[in-house]
Amino acid sequence: MGNRWWRGPRERALAALVAVGLALGMASGSVPAVGAQVDNETQLRALAEALLLQPYGGYGSPPAPGSQLAVELLPGQQPQELDFALPVPPQGHLLGTAVRRTDGRVVSAEIVTEAPLGPEALRDYYERALQDLGWWSPMLQATTRSGGFQPAPTLTTGLLFCAPDDRQYLNLTVIAKNPAASLARATITQPEAVSPPSGIVAVPPAPCSASRISPQPVASATVQLPAVTAPAGMRMLTFGMGPSGPPGSPGSQSATSTAVAVGPQAPAELEAYFAQQLAAAGWTRRGGQAEPTLAWSRWQAPDPPGTQGFLLVLATPGQNQCFLLLRADPPPGANDAGVQPGTRWQYPSPVPPAPAPPPPPSAP
Repeated sequence: MGNRWWRGPRERALAALVAVGLALGMASGSVPAVGAQVDNETQLRALAEALLLQPYGGYGSPPAPGSQLAVELLPGQQPQELDFALPVPPQGHLLGTAVRRTDGRVVSAEIVTEAPLGPEALRDYYERALQDLGWWSPMLQATTRSGGFQPAPTLTTGLLFCAPDDRQYLNLTVIAKNPAASLARATITQPEAVSPPSGIVAVPPAPCSASRISPQPVASATVQLPAVTAPAGMRMLTFGMGPSGPPGSPGSQSATSTAVAVGPQAPAELEAYFAQQLAAAGWTRRGGQAEPTLAWSRWQAPDPPGTQGFLLVLATPGQNQCFLLLRADPPPGANDAGVQPGTRWQYPSPVPPAPAPPPPPSAP
């Protein structure tokens, strides 16, 4: 008798509507069941791990046939197998790690952190933090070895770091997630010493297997150019520098750096910005001129004495583009005097030595 109220047509219709509503809610995800949540999380993790699975083996070579490849996602964690823990910035947090293994051995770990910093600030944090831990960057050291126009750092380009023992290396990439936060992705790779597979002549060496690069300046000419950087927000594409002539020619002792700058600054503004850096490096301005599409200046460099410098900023037909030229020429006769690259050359005295007296006339 207690269940008779379900037997009425009105009651049966109401029960049917409730059942349909629950079914539709479960199908749309608005009222998911506990079992469905677990299945969805399992499927999502399996999909993510499958998409991240790549043939990571020894550096420069594919894994051996029959190798067991695996990737594991560690939300909010770093792998315990590594002897290195990536620092996390203050007020930042660790998002997690994707660990790749070959036959159970960790070959790479991609660690992701997030911090309420701009991309430049977050990258600067990791540059300092990694160097404090003994890691070194051949890319940063190479920048300190050469003068002239310096390329603006590209945050989306990975920055390589080598471990103190050179047995593993780290690729750092920083991107802006939104105006208030940035992401850092640090991929640690542990290359394995492998023999070249059949049919391959040689395997490229790991990037940290070569000898360390000396941070001391390396002379390629008698004169050296100071490092010159672009204003904030300007992109600068450099074309290298070095002697501007074949060995033995006067230009072989000169140094030249060229670049293309992209930004809203006018040639006169750029010339004035670069001039401040040249003056800070000890160069002395000797003259110049500025026009709407062209600005140039002449300089005297301190080492070796008598070195002449020249700076040119020329607006090109491209929108907001300027061609840049920085050149230094040693004093006349530097090449003939046998000056070796990197040595300090003293400018000769302009007063010629007195001629030797003529020999006395011979006796008849």
